[in-house]
Amino acid sequence: MSKKSKKGKQTIRKGKKQWVVMVGNRWAVRGEGNSKYTRITDTQQEAIEIATRIAQNQGAEIIIQGKHGKIRDRVSYGNDPLPSDSAFSASLERSLQENRDVWEELAKH
Repeated sequence: MSKKSKKGKQTIRKGKKQWVVMVGNRWAVRGEGNSKYTRITDTQQEAIEIATRIAQNQGAEIIIQGKHGKIRDRVSYGNDPLPSDSAFSASLERSLQENRDVWEELAKH
């Protein structure tokens, strides 16, 4: 979603970050700042899938917590200046694969 600012420039309107959190022995999705959960599920995977659909629709970010509350991953579907950790890792892996011969040659010296 975008809107025009007072100066006529396009600005990006982003949705709320979607948190995947453990609630008791279940998993929940909650929009950042909301007091109520959007959805409670039996598995973390199901909660991630729901959060992904919401984040893609809103151009937002997903923040996934592990069982003990520590953030284990972030995935962005917005217009962010920096890639998420998983996007960066995938990009680095592609670069390493595409340039394997260069890296092997450099390693010889």
